[in-house]
Amino acid sequence: MLKTLRFQMKLKAKLDCATFVFDIDGVLTDGTFIYDDTGKVMKRFGPHDSEAAKLIGAFFPLHFITADARGFNITQKRVSDMGFEAILLSPRERQVFVEELMLQNKAVVFIGDSLSDIPAMQSAYLSACPSDAMKDVKKEANLSLSTAGGRGVVAEVYSIVKYCTRGVNRFAKF
Repeated sequence: MLKTLRFQMKLKAKLDCATFVFDIDGVLTDGTFIYDDTGKVMKRFGPHDSEAAKLIGAFFPLHFITADARGFNITQKRVSDMGFEAILLSPRERQVFVEELMLQNKAVVFIGDSLSDIPAMQSAYLSACPSDAMKDVKKEANLSLSTAGGRGVVAEVYSIVKYCTRGVNRFAKF
């Protein structure tokens, strides 16, 4: 509860320059990759994140990133259906991406789940992770969400952001 309150207070202080960066695999998906003898053919995405992403994206810059080159076409299709673009970035590139946004005076909120996300999380203004993230990631994140990957992580972040924007006129329709 205390971590949630601290997270909300820090986010509220930087609402005017907040930018959200979501890792895809393990955050928008449950991390499951389904293979057949030709290779990766499916990923499992949760049903609740699309609408929440559109609501957040109406007020804040929103980025979706992945390091999964082999499954990129699957990822790009789903993220495109949500109305966004998936960006293919290696773990090192995602840290640089976050640092570049921070240099543009953006308060980056990074949501990731795996060890390779830790450098980007450390570079961000705030970080969060799904409830089923790796233990070391949970230690590093400013907030461990109550939602598991692929089960509505973006929707939970939307609820946090909605709470933080209460009473701020420019977010009256958020």
